[in-house]
Amino acid sequence: SLIKRVSLDNKDKIAQLKNEVDISRKFCKVERPNFSMPRECNSDFVADFYGCVVDQQAAYLFVGKALGPNFTYQQKSQFSSTNHLDRVISMLNIIDMFISLHATAYVHGDIKPENILGNDLSQEFKMIGFRYTNKVGGQFLGGAGPFHAPERRLKGSPAT
Repeated sequence: SLIKRVSLDNKDKIAQLKNEVDISRKFCKVERPNFSMPRECNSDFVADFYGCVVDQQAAYLFVGKALGPNFTYQQKSQFSSTNHLDRVISMLNIIDMFISLHATAYVHGDIKPENILGNDLSQEFKMIGFRYTNKVGGQFLGGAGPFHAPERRLKGSPAT
């Protein structure tokens, strides 16, 4: 499992954590009481979500049983050395994952390598990191600056 630590040092982070947990539960189709035992996510594009534990300073989210972060230095090297067709298939699978999300009328808001999990470039991918996820047409909630969509980076745009 992957354990993600979220500091609870301000109200914005607490609201983002709540959004991430609520969205993960929604996509996994798991109700709150069902987290007494680990369960697989009932989604083709979301990593397994096993719930979270909260203490005084932080919350810890438990996700992605057999998956790990993609695009580490070693994986980038492996990816670069694979044949072109396998690279194209991997990228199309990642795009399909986000198309599936958008089909639910939600937008991720924080697409970056750390939020894409995979299993040794097996071409099977799942996503995590739903703290900035919102309904299509809803308010832009944020995300990692370097990974903002081009229209979010336009000078004078209300979303920047």
